[in-house]
Amino acid sequence: MAMEWNEKYSVSVSSIDYEHKKLFQMINELSDAMRSGKGSSIAPDILKRLAAYTQDHFAHEEKMMVRAGYSNYAAHKIEHDKLTTQVVHLMQDFEDKKVVLSVSLLDFLQRWLTTHIMSCDKQYAAPMQAAGVR
Repeated sequence: MAMEWNEKYSVSVSSIDYEHKKLFQMINELSDAMRSGKGSSIAPDILKRLAAYTQDHFAHEEKMMVRAGYSNYAAHKIEHDKLTTQVVHLMQDFEDKKVVLSVSLLDFLQRWLTTHIMSCDKQYAAPMQAAGVR
């Protein structure tokens, strides 16, 4: 199932919204590959790019939170660190053939991204706006 960007996911920081849209696109690319039967051949590349982009996104988002003086930065960073660890383990398990590309893996990625944006990222929107971070 394709993920569609909706303004409800906006955190009102244009650079972060852009990165979130890019993450949606990458997960959709993985979904498209699976639906077309090419998942096993191109999924490793997509997953590696997704993992790398997610780490870059987290670093940027954390920099913006610090710049805004976001009071819940430490807890948010813990969430980022947890996902990064999960993705590293997932990538290793995928490369070691301990886990296969599946609908449940795709569901996990989709759920995590939308839930993280709606429950964690939305919390910094107002403080960033108040600090003039756009």
